[in-house]
Amino acid sequence: MVPRVAVLIALLACAGAAHADEPPALRIDGATAKLEDGLQRSADGAIWITLADAKRVLDIEVKRLIPRPPAGKRPQPRREQDAWILCGRLRCATYRGRLLGTTEQPAFDLARLARTLGHRMRKRGDVIDLRSPATGQTKSPRRARIGGLIPDVALPDLDGTSRRLRARDGKRLLLATWAPWSPTRDRIQAWAAHHKQRSGKKLELWLAAIDVEGASRVKDYVGVGLDTPVLLDRNAELTRTFGGKDVGHWYLIDELGVLRAEGTSLDSVALQWIDLHLEEAVLEAKPPKAPGTPKRTTTLEQARALVTAKPKVPAHAFRLAALLLDAGDASAALKVLDDARRRTPGAWYLRKQYWALWQPNRFYAGAIDTKWIKEQSKRERDELDYPKRRR
Repeated sequence: MVPRVAVLIALLACAGAAHADEPPALRIDGATAKLEDGLQRSADGAIWITLADAKRVLDIEVKRLIPRPPAGKRPQPRREQDAWILCGRLRCATYRGRLLGTTEQPAFDLARLARTLGHRMRKRGDVIDLRSPATGQTKSPRRARIGGLIPDVALPDLDGTSRRLRARDGKRLLLATWAPWSPTRDRIQAWAAHHKQRSGKKLELWLAAIDVEGASRVKDYVGVGLDTPVLLDRNAELTRTFGGKDVGHWYLIDELGVLRAEGTSLDSVALQWIDLHLEEAVLEAKPPKAPGTPKRTTTLEQARALVTAKPKVPAHAFRLAALLLDAGDASAALKVLDDARRRTPGAWYLRKQYWALWQPNRFYAGAIDTKWIKEQSKRERDELDYPKRRR
């Protein structure tokens, strides 16, 4: 009797193991998903879905985060090579994790894929349920990150036309920041020449001037015949969007509104990487964008309240200084920037803007006085940085 029971238990265990090895079914928002390749289960119990099935049943657009370089070029680290940008109905995000199959037709870890897209995943017996995120649960990103959607920022150009960074219409955007008080003002024509060489690749170039004085100062350094839009950023909006502390940075945004690459100088190496991204096919289908952040008009009183509530956010002081200049109170604007540079000495764009208002002849009367800037930086290093580090 005992041997028969032992045999029966062993048969049941084998049947249970065989049943556990069978991949589960997939339901999305209550409907059974029709998979051509089917789900697969690996030895560690993870469930995998192929790229073709994921694109079809989850309605996503897929791109490599780093396009494959041509033969003979130095490859990127494997972690970046195997990362994919996934854009669903409500969001874009980057999948970084294990892959199965070939590099051209990989299979994704379903649990990690669901988290990347914001889906809720629940397993009930032999069925996996995925629930898509509700529209109200998806927020616009506060800061741009490589592989994700950028915040829906709008800036005016010199003609007063508002331009949104995510309104691409099937084109990529190369956004470069500069300022009249910075040597980057001498790079405008070079940037325009680089863009002209790539005019046939669906690439737009926008030059964003970060300056509290606005169009009156910016127009002095925009050359005649420049057909590139020049944006005015008097709120230091781009420094908050991309996390920069100075000007002269560039950002490549693809047709989906995803930040693909960034850098501190548009040199030959940067241009090679930009060309690498431009070689990939443009996705003509545009998935609905995540909800954007509405543009609010900030009054002088609201700007003062923001600086009081968050004194260590340099962009608020930048905005308040711009409003004070519009009100004709240049001395108050200078004091606001002076106070802000003492609180946040690492915000170089704010510190240099203060210098330009304080000593305009060293910045706008011909060439920039770089010798004075170095001497002033040394004086302020002792005055601002070192005491701050000791506290």
